[in-house]
Amino acid sequence: MWEATLTPHYFRHNFVTLLYRAGVDPLKAMKIVGHSEYQTTADIYTHLDQEMLRATADDLADVFKKVNTAARKSWYEMPQKVLAARVIQFPKAGS
Repeated sequence: MWEATLTPHYFRHNFVTLLYRAGVDPLKAMKIVGHSEYQTTADIYTHLDQEMLRATADDLADVFKKVNTAARKSWYEMPQKVLAARVIQFPKAGS
């Protein structure tokens, strides 16, 4: 049977992860916890949880919605002359 143990190391990981979730830049977090290498802080101590991943997915969905809306809006607002110029005129048979 596995027993959960709270160690100082656990609290250190948790602290850096909470800094990351609060929006503290990993470079600043590195200085706060005394790491000499940025990669140590960024790769090992910042844990992404499901809530953070879901929020990122939602942010990306919003970006795509805005891009799609802007593209449709610009198409519908094009002047009629421009739209008419885009229509291909086929010659009548026998001309």
